[in-house]
Amino acid sequence: MDDQIQEGEHPFMHFNEFIKLNEQIWHEYFRGVFNEMLRKKLTLQDGGIILFPNIILFTQTDNHYIVELLGANRGYHGLTTKIHKEKSTQKYLYQFDYEEDPGYKGSLFHVEDTESKNRGMSGIDGGLLSKAIDIDKLNDRFGFRDHWPASQLSRANEKDGPLITFYGKIQPFYFNNCVLVNRLNDFYRIKDIVHMTIVNKNYSKEFYKDDLNVNLQDHFFQNKLLGVKHCKEEKIEDFALSSQFVNTFLIPNIRETTIGEFLFQNPSFIQKAFSCKQFLYEKELDWIEGNPNLDEKFINPDMLLEKDDGYFNICDLKLPKLNKKNLTKGKHKRRRFVDDVQEGIAQLANYEEYFHFDKNKELAKSKFNIEVLHPELILIVGNYENLKAEEVREATRSLKSNYRIIDYDTLNALFLNKI
Repeated sequence: MDDQIQEGEHPFMHFNEFIKLNEQIWHEYFRGVFNEMLRKKLTLQDGGIILFPNIILFTQTDNHYIVELLGANRGYHGLTTKIHKEKSTQKYLYQFDYEEDPGYKGSLFHVEDTESKNRGMSGIDGGLLSKAIDIDKLNDRFGFRDHWPASQLSRANEKDGPLITFYGKIQPFYFNNCVLVNRLNDFYRIKDIVHMTIVNKNYSKEFYKDDLNVNLQDHFFQNKLLGVKHCKEEKIEDFALSSQFVNTFLIPNIRETTIGEFLFQNPSFIQKAFSCKQFLYEKELDWIEGNPNLDEKFINPDMLLEKDDGYFNICDLKLPKLNKKNLTKGKHKRRRFVDDVQEGIAQLANYEEYFHFDKNKELAKSKFNIEVLHPELILIVGNYENLKAEEVREATRSLKSNYRIIDYDTLNALFLNKI
């Protein structure tokens, strides 16, 4: 930690090097922790359970590389790598679009280059960070009620903008078990960070490798584990999973595949939210008959949800569209969905039609034991801010009664209501 940086001595780290290095170190760390737990050599003094991440997300911004751990699973079974790109680190953390302001002074705190020649990691361990917030509005959207971190740091500043700003060539900076509460007017978004490290693009690979290993060791010697969530009871485990789901879909410009991967890696979320026996993720089913388009050789529904009677509903995922104010258009008598939503509705109709033909049904049954009869067609799209219940009701008047359009906040609420 006290080594001196010698200018020009070490080459800058490329993004793919950053990815491979983190994959290796974090995998070895979690595998070691889990094995020690299985062998009863590592126990929790105050009981409870440890939840491990199962997704490692790498984001490249204008000045930084970011690694963030996502998911909440009992036991460690590996990390699935996902790649992301964002304009700036402030935007990634703030979650809202905003105008860059070089003279912005409204952040809770800022991280800057101290011009120190001593390298090493710094960061924040635990707590909720926010500006002035309405706790009731926060609870109404996210439903966590009294399960926010006890330690809270806030600033009485009503000005919109990032909580945290970065200036200059900062040393590696981490957040460990922190919740960021971001606000724009009356809308709230949260970022529940199990662990995240932010590294300057011009930082040395060897320095970063040493810094990360030292940070892991220092916390371990203090009886603290990085990258995991400690839950004292099962109910807290469910809240942890919910907040991780919220954190995932509220990442700006996140891909559908990353949201889908989160649900696949944490199956209890969907099973509880929809009260289904199981769900099948991205199963490819060949068109055998009934499709005149020879270029369309198969269907690939995002999720198939098995009901208690053994038949499956069909579900498709679209994006939360965080940058869109509304996902419907037209006034009352002509209310309809925007094209992106209509595309999802059309896909669901295509999936339903597939199961109208006997040879297709036989294939689905023999290959995956899938049977579909009068399915509910569920489209998950948008969020609390842009998909309004009354407008959805009006826009779905022209659809068959088996269509169900819900946003990601509603999906989270369905899960929380089952706790």
